[in-house]
This record gives sequence, C-alpha cells and structure tokens, in this order.
Amino acid sequence: IGAPEFVLNKNYEVIKDQYFVVNVAKKELTITASDITLDYDGLEHTIPYIITGMVEGETAPSVIGNDPEINAGTYEKTITIDSKNYCGSVEAKLVINKIEVSEKPTAMVAVYQDTLGYLVLPISEFGNWSWKDGDNTPVGVVGTRDFIAVFTSTNENYKDFEVKVSVTVEKKQVEIIVLENQFQYDGQAHTITFKVMDGEIDITSLVEVTGNVTRTNVSTTE
Repeated sequence: IGAPEFVLNKNYEVIKDQYFVVNVAKKELTITASDITLDYDGLEHTIPYIITGMVEGETAPSVIGNDPEINAGTYEKTITIDSKNYCGSVEAKLVINKIEVSEKPTAMVAVYQDTLGYLVLPISEFGNWSWKDGDNTPVGVVGTRDFIAVFTSTNENYKDFEVKVSVTVEKKQVEIIVLENQFQYDGQAHTITFKVMDGEIDITSLVEVTGNVTRTNVSTTE
C-alpha cells in the first residue's frame, strides 16, 4: 500500500518515508456436501453443497471441482472455493449406478419339439439378449416351465442381468393322411390305414391315435 501521511508535533520532522505491507488473508468458509448415489438417467448431475460464513451482504462465491457427470461411475470430488477473498474445500463422492434396459422378455408360447432358438428375444441398442441354456435347448413337453434369458451389455451405463421367462409349450399340429378306408366285405376285420406326417417326416410310429375302430360287417363308419 502507499505511504501513510504522519502528522508530527512541532518538535519532530519526518526524515524518511516509510512503506508498510499489510497482508490480508483469505477468509475460510465452510462448505458442506454429502456423498450422493443415484441411477443413470442420461442427465447431468453434480454434488449439492452449501457455503456458509461469508461477510454479511456478500453472496456465496463460485467453486471449482464439481463438474457435471452423466455416465455411470464413481466420481471422487474436491469442491474448492474459487475466490480472491475466500477459501475452503470439501471432499464428496458422486456415484451413478448402471441400470437395466427396459426391453425385457415376457411370457412366451412355444410348440412341442421347438428349441429356445425359435423364441424371439427383445432387441436392444445397448446390448444383446440370449438364452442361458443355449438356443438348441428343447422347450420340452406340453406344459409351462421357466427358462433364463441373459442380457449382456455393450454400453457403460447398462448392467448385465438375468430374467426368468415363463414358456408355455403347446401341442404340435400334425397331418393325418388316410391311405385306405374302403373295403369289400370278406368276413375279416378291417380298420382304416393311415400315416401321420410332421411336415415331410413320417411319425406314425411315434404317436398313438384313438377312434380307429375295427369293422367286419358292411357299414359306414365316421
């Protein structure tokens, strides 16, 4: 600072100006902040804080070290006052958790002899769905059972997880082809001859049928 002006009495005179340095230290303020944990939502997040202790009438100074974060992760922050007149800092942690994708498989319907590969899993831009037991796993006999679908994330903000999927297995439709159903009376017992086709595969020997009664006398049977 500049030299102060001294006024002396009549018996003295100033023979040399004196300069003084006055050090004014920054005032330390109190910053209060707590760790915060939240789920990823695609928005920017900072750690909330409160500053107290300013000179009356002055507003709270700005800070550095509290940049906004978007992606999932753990962020250790040192929030520091950025001011020529004030100082102070506080440490806090911001945690943004990964989340599950919204596209999840629900209850499904399959047909006897299908495999899990026939069942369509959801499509997600953030990863891939697959069957835990593999696409070649048979769905089993008619009835309802659970299988596990697995999501593998390809995005830093979404987690890997599993979902139990209820699969209802229905009967498979096949075709019965009549080979012979007209006979001339010969005193012998006759039944309709047929074959059961699953597409182009003959599965007659693998199935049981009912209603194919035996007839000997002349008649018409449906």
